[in-house]
Amino acid sequence: MKKNKNKVVLPVACENPNNVSVTTLSLNQVGVKVSDDFEGEKPVKIILTSVDKDCGVYFKMYYVTEDGNIYPMEQDDE
Repeated sequence: MKKNKNKVVLPVACENPNNVSVTTLSLNQVGVKVSDDFEGEKPVKIILTSVDKDCGVYFKMYYVTEDGNIYPMEQDDE
């Protein structure tokens, strides 16, 4: 089974597995994390896309350009 590298499990969200709420996550965990330097490229924004029943959080990464435009990063599925 292929591992999805765009998934991270956050135990803080699992106090009630039947009713996962993203409100239990800090802002740093839900799509406002920005890196000023990512392998020498432009700043990167990590955006939360969904939370599943096993408390896995799926996210996408985007380049943020100097003029404020956001572009999806290319990611391989290996």
